[in-house]
Amino acid sequence: AEMAAWFGCATRTIERRMSRKDGEFCRSYEKGFGRLKISLRRQQIESAKGGNVSMLIWLGKQLLDQADKREVKEEATVTEKAAPLTLSPEDEEFLQRKERAFKELKS
Repeated sequence: AEMAAWFGCATRTIERRMSRKDGEFCRSYEKGFGRLKISLRRQQIESAKGGNVSMLIWLGKQLLDQADKREVKEEATVTEKAAPLTLSPEDEEFLQRKERAFKELKS
């Protein structure tokens, strides 16, 4: 939408032109976007070299795979015991049948 407004045309026109990867419009866009990225990266590096600590950290994370150190401490205290598990008569019967079948398979 932004490009269409700049060129004074419909958004669909830009989409159609960009869909033709070997077309002059798409090639020009890619070249311009590449130049923009190079310029932006150059400015970021200059900012970092000028002492911008935030930029130094960000570039380190992006380009050098650096990461913040994370320490995780876990503590748990059990103050109550869980209530004993009670099974319904149907569940109890199912478990007994299962145990009998398993014993028969083993013998």
